[in-house]
Parts: sequence; C-alpha cells; structure tokens
Amino acid sequence: MLQQLDPPGGSRQGLDLPSLRSAFRQFLTEAPTGDGTGIRPLLIDGLDEVSGWSPADYLSIYLPHVHVIVSIRDTGQDWREIYRLLAKYLTVLPLDGFDQDSVTAVFTATGGHAADLIHQSGALEAIMSKATYTSLSRLHTDGSAVHGADPLYIRFLAEDSNDATATLRDLKEQPAGFTGYLERWWQELKRVAGDVPVQKLLAVLAAAEGPLTRTDLEAILPELFRGWVGDTFDDEVLPKIRRMVSGSDTMGYAFSHPRLRHHLLTPKHIPKGDVSNARRDLLGLCRHWKDQNSLYALAHYPSHLAELEPSDLPHLYSDAAYLEAAVRSLGIDRVIGTLKKVLSNDLPRDLQYDLQRCLRPLERESHRLRDVSLLATPGYAARQLGLQALASGWERLAESAHHYLLSLPSGQLIPVWSTNKISQALVRTLEGHSGLVDVVAITGDGSRAVTAGNDRTARIWDLTTGTELHTLGAKTGWNWVNAVAITPDGTRAVTASSDHTARIWELTTATELHKFKGHNGAVNAVAITADGTRAVTASSDHTARIWDLATATELHTFKGHKGTVNAVAITADGTRAVTASSDETARIWDLATGVELHTLKGHAGWVDAVAITPDGTRAITAGNDRTARMWDMASGVELHTLKGHKDVVNAVAITADGTRAVTAGNDGTARLWDLAKGEELHTLKGHTGAVNDVAITADGTRAVTAGNDGTARLWDLATGEELHTLKGHTGAVRRVAITPDGTRAVTAGNDGTARLWDLAKGEELHTLKGHTGTVRSVAITPDGTRAATTGNDATARLWDLATGKELHTLKGHTGAVRTVAITPDGTRAVTAGRDDTARLWDLTTGMQLQTVATTSSMSCLQIGQDRTTTTIVVGETSGAITTFQSKAD
Repeated sequence: MLQQLDPPGGSRQGLDLPSLRSAFRQFLTEAPTGDGTGIRPLLIDGLDEVSGWSPADYLSIYLPHVHVIVSIRDTGQDWREIYRLLAKYLTVLPLDGFDQDSVTAVFTATGGHAADLIHQSGALEAIMSKATYTSLSRLHTDGSAVHGADPLYIRFLAEDSNDATATLRDLKEQPAGFTGYLERWWQELKRVAGDVPVQKLLAVLAAAEGPLTRTDLEAILPELFRGWVGDTFDDEVLPKIRRMVSGSDTMGYAFSHPRLRHHLLTPKHIPKGDVSNARRDLLGLCRHWKDQNSLYALAHYPSHLAELEPSDLPHLYSDAAYLEAAVRSLGIDRVIGTLKKVLSNDLPRDLQYDLQRCLRPLERESHRLRDVSLLATPGYAARQLGLQALASGWERLAESAHHYLLSLPSGQLIPVWSTNKISQALVRTLEGHSGLVDVVAITGDGSRAVTAGNDRTARIWDLTTGTELHTLGAKTGWNWVNAVAITPDGTRAVTASSDHTARIWELTTATELHKFKGHNGAVNAVAITADGTRAVTASSDHTARIWDLATATELHTFKGHKGTVNAVAITADGTRAVTASSDETARIWDLATGVELHTLKGHAGWVDAVAITPDGTRAITAGNDRTARMWDMASGVELHTLKGHKDVVNAVAITADGTRAVTAGNDGTARLWDLAKGEELHTLKGHTGAVNDVAITADGTRAVTAGNDGTARLWDLATGEELHTLKGHTGAVRRVAITPDGTRAVTAGNDGTARLWDLAKGEELHTLKGHTGTVRSVAITPDGTRAATTGNDATARLWDLATGKELHTLKGHTGAVRTVAITPDGTRAVTAGRDDTARLWDLTTGMQLQTVATTSSMSCLQIGQDRTTTTIVVGETSGAITTFQSKAD
C-alpha cells in the first residue's frame, strides 16, 4: 500500500491513487476502536524499499494516538534522518536472524522437495552452519552481534532445495555466508555470459531507477545482445540472471532485493566507470522516448536529468508533447510526484524557481487530467496545460502546447491568448459545486477542506489531490449554506444555513449527527471552541447562541452588540472598557461584573476605533460616518462631535495630558483636535492615500501617521508641519507605535516587514524581517528596548530594537494574528488571532503561558493592569466582549 503512495515508485496501472491516499488518511483519523486503549496500531513492513516517501508526512499529525511499527534493514544508513523519525518517539528493537524452528518453517512453507529435504537427518544442521551470522560478520547498531541465520540466505537455499535434484550434499557444500553464495553466482554468470557483458548488463540494472524491459535493454546495449549468438541469452544467460533478478521481458527486470544491488556495486564486481556509462546510456534511452515507446523513459527521464543535466529540466517540463505522453501513460499524479521528487534535490535557486513554475499548471489542472475518458482525446492534456500556462504566464509551455497541437490532425482547438490571469499562489481548483461558492473551512492538519454555497450542498475535499470525498446535504433539501466551521480534531463540521438551522456532520462518513434549532432567522456565521465541545452561531435574528455539540442543546443566548466589535480600549485603572462595533454603537462595560454601563449612540455608521483619556473620564470614538465623537464615561453623554474628515475615520490617539487628540482618515489626512472645545487645530496633509493609524509621542509634541501610500510621516503638533517622511515600505503601512522616550517609531506594513525609525533624523535604523505575510500590528515594551509584531503568517515575533534582530518567534496560533498588547511591566504579551484564541506569552523566554478560547474570531484586544491584577479585554466578530484576569504572583 505504501509503495502505491509513492508516485515515482512503480507503475500500477488502473489503481486509483487519490482514493488510496484518502483511505489511508481516513484510517489514521478514525477514532481508535477495539481494545479500549485509544491507540490505533499501524505496521509498515519494509519501509526501506519505498523511495521518496516519509511516514512523517502523515504520522506527525496523528501522534500519539497512532502507534507505528516499522521494519527496516539497518545497513548503516541514517534511516532516522532519511525518514524524519524523531528520537523522542522511537523505541528501537534490533532483530536477530532465524532460529532452527524458523528455518524449518521456511523450508516447509516452500513445499515440494524443500519440505522433504529439511527433515532429512543432518539437513538443518548443515543449513545453520552455512547461513548463521558469525560474531563479526554482522552487528546491530549498538555494536552487539546478530545471532541466528541470515533470512535472505535461507530464502535462496529453500528455493534451491525445491529442485528435485537437490541433495543433502548440496546443502553441505553451500558457501559459508550469503556473500559467498552471491560470489559463486557471480562467477557462474561470468562463465556463461563473459566478464565484460555481465558487468555492462548488471551496471545498467544497478543504475536504473526502475524495471527495464527486454526492449529497453536491447536499445541500451545493442552490441551486447548481438554478441550472444542465437538463443544464448534466453537459454543460458537469462536463467542465471533470474536467480537474482526478478521480472519479465514485458514488465521489466530489476534486482529482487536491495542487498544484491549493494553487493555488486563495488569496484571488484562492476567498475565505477561502467556505472557512470550506464547512467549516461539510460539518459540516452530517455531522450529518445518518442522513438523507443518506453514507459521507463517517460517515467524516469526527469530523474536521470536531475542527476546528470539538471539545467535541462525546465525544458522537459515545458515540452507539451512529453507532458501529453507522460500524463496519458503514467497518470497526472505520478507526473506531479516525480517533479516533486526532483524538486527535493539540492538544485540552484533559479532552477528551483523555474521548476516550481512548471509544477503549478500540472497541479492546477490535475482535477481534470485524472479523468481517463477525457485523456482519450489526443491533445487534451496539452491543451489544458497550455491554457493554464497562458493564465499563469509560463510562455515556454504555452508556446510548446501551441506547436504540439498544430502537429496533430486538423480540428484541434488551440489556446492562443487569454485575459484570465491566475495568481502564482493558486495550487489547484476544486470543481463540483453547481452554484456560487462563498464559504470554506480547512481542517487543522491541512489535509481536507469543506466548501459550501447556494447549490444547497457542502462538500468535503482532499486538498492533496483535489478530489471530492463527500457531498453533505445532497438529499436533505436544506437552504443556502452560509458558513461552516470544523472542530479542531478535524472529525466534525458545523454548517449554518438560511433555513434557520445549523447542522453538525461527521466528516469521515458524511453523516448528519444533529440539527440545531432555535434561531428565528438565517444563521450567518458559526465558530467552534478550541476544545471542540461547543459552537457559537450568529443569526439575522440579532442573537448569538452557544450550543453543546454532543447533545445539540442550546446553552446561552448573548445579547448586546448587534455587529462586529472592531476595537476596544481600557481605562488606566483597569475597571472599565469601551468597545466599538459595526452596529453603530460603542458600549462601556464594567470589567468586574461584565455588566453594560452605557450604550454610546450617535454615529451613523460603523464605529471603527476608540481611545480613552488617561484620567478615564472621556472616550473618543471614530467611525464610518466621517466623524469622531467624545463621550463622558460617567454618564455616557456625547460631549463633542469632531467634524472635518471627508471619509471614514480609521484611528484616534490622545495626548498624555488628555487635552488633544489626533484622528486618521481615509481622506488622506490626520487632524489635531482641542478636546476642551471640540475644535480642529490643524489638518496634517501629506499622505497620498488613506491614513490607517496614528501614534503620539509621550510629551505630546509630535505624532506619527501610517498610510496606504507606503509611508509614515512625522508631524509637529504645535504647527501642524510635516517634519519627516519615513520611506522604505513597499506596501501600505498599517500600524505605528512610538517608544516611550519619543526617539524612535516602529511601523508595520503589508510588505511583510516592520521598520524601526530614528524620529530626529527621519532615517530607517533597522528592517525587521521574518514574517512571511502582512504585518498586522505592533507594540513596544514600556522600556523601549523591544517590540512585538503580529502577522498573517500565524505568528507573533519579538524584536531587539537596538540590533534589529528577532529574539523569539511566538508560534501557536493557527490563523492570522490580528493584534498584540504588552503588559505595563513589559514581561508578557497577549496576542489575539482569527483562530478564536488569545494567547499569553512570556517575553523573556518566548514561551506560551496560556491559551484562552472565545466563541468567535477576535477583532481587537487591550490590556489593563494595577498592582495585583492584569485585565485583558477582547472584542469578537460575533459582537461579544470577553474579559480575562491574571493575578500577580
């Protein structure tokens, strides 16, 4: 089974590889049954006979509930490294050879004359004397001697003994040890076939990547076969070769066991020059794949090129004629598998890049190229790959497909150009829905996805192959599917539908387990707790409901905000919080009791940002209605409406003395306000795009803004003049933070970097590189020595601002990390992510201290701290507010 999972291995015509892979994953993910231990055993026999496949690719996901037993020959290779078997999971049990009972069992199972011969007096003793390992001939990895008889030698002796002419004397005259047995075979073969012919023939078999047919061998070694007069090869040479080589003229020949190949690949038997020449000859066979009609040439041409002439690989994978023949003869999965195996080699970076470009059209079109009925049409594979090449900008393959299709009989549809341009990030397309698809969720191990749409179905997909595993709801007649969420263990999914229900499904069997009824409107969203026991649904009936997934019982209904919570701020004393929501309100909460104190109504659109004055008496909110508004925290009364922006107000910051505020807007301006009068003091103009964020120095004299124009700008708040333009980012600047001493700022950008700036000179000090996607937020420790950033790559990172070096990568989130806040004492940080968790980190060690799960994705985060308690407030997209507290040691 595992040999089938390795596409470059051997050809297995007619086998459905995608289904086999899916079945294997299903086996590993199913709940263990039987003995009640909660453990599923998996036995892999002969792992060393499988090339290019590692159990770590599958098993690391399923440990520890899957226990694996692997048998492997330890011939000195570092198989722990080869197969990425981690030492902490390993228990090594060296096995000895066969004892007398086992030898007797092998001969008896062989049957015929061998079964009779083993029971003759003295036969067993003779065999054990010849086949038993000597104390120095073979050692375990730990240096101890291997005892018993060599199993491979016993197999050959049993097969020899099945000849009716074999006698006890023959057994007694066998060479001592399997090496001696092989040497005698080698000498007999040379006597029959000649020294040079034998060396050349076996050199080719040893250098081959797979079985070679009689036609292949004759094409590689024509002089050799002509030199064997008449039927010499069939009558004398081939019988001797077949003693160690298995196969047939049509299926191909290969060594029947790796030890035989290893024995012959020594200068004593096959000179290195013969092996090198054999590899060149095999590459020559592959180059003439069109003329030779050789399956071996199609299958292994890339591997031989990778070894000898790797620079030609992009030309091969841009040859539409070769790809057409390979896909039709070998199957798209094997073609892709071989290319991935080639890519695993140590190749130059530019060559790796070109081969990755070659891989994309194959993967993107794989869902169609698995259809054997479509492949029966000449030119189908070349045409589809040509279309993909046009869309992805791979001109070489597009041109090759054009010329190849022209060479076929007339009537071919030939792709010429296309306005469809596909992102380089696209791997493959999942086809099956008959209508709009607007919902997707991926299992935690990344192996499957669930999609849903207005065709009233949800579908489960294998992401490795792009094949559809199951269709959910095909027979239920439900309405549009609006949302889907998957439990962390990947075994169940919850779908939300316009028919006022949510449903839970078992993903392995596509069985509906429960239907959740209670909402009075369409169910628009769903999220599952990190422990997989509860789900939260959000509905057009203005409620969110939490459900027990085991019983389908409704636990609570939450009411408050009626839209996404976009921002949260906490008073300096940590007693209250203000949240801003897309329901056009802000709300003040008592953090000790969770009671809502006031609803701040006045905005005529989403409320996007909020800030609180240092004394905790006033709050300023910023909204989509182009205004900022100031509120009295004690009464909830609006004090001033700050009008002036011509577009959405994105952010607000307040000076340390609480007298002024700066707002940032989509109109490309920031504006400075007098909070006592509610009047605009200055308009800060300079950005050529939306201003996303603003921060003010501790002394209240300067502000730094971050803009979509790829710049940050430093402003003098006394005059409203721009002091410096901070240029360096190659994309929008999303966030900005200033060190407490006001000398430096850190910006976070869509270009995947954060940058440290000297505010006095307006110069970049360091580029903080490490994130592999957009950097979403930044926070600086109170002592100004370190900064924490978060990104779309599911990490937070801690940086040393003196050196610009990364101190720690904070890994744990399974989705984009939206925001970060640092405790006032600078020892810990809290991050909030789209994976519905907030995580507490130790900034000294980079270790994760705690994880807390919420009922939906977190959109904002703030920390408050007094002498004894740290309070964390998170706002969620469901409209919920959650607070957490941590007491001082």
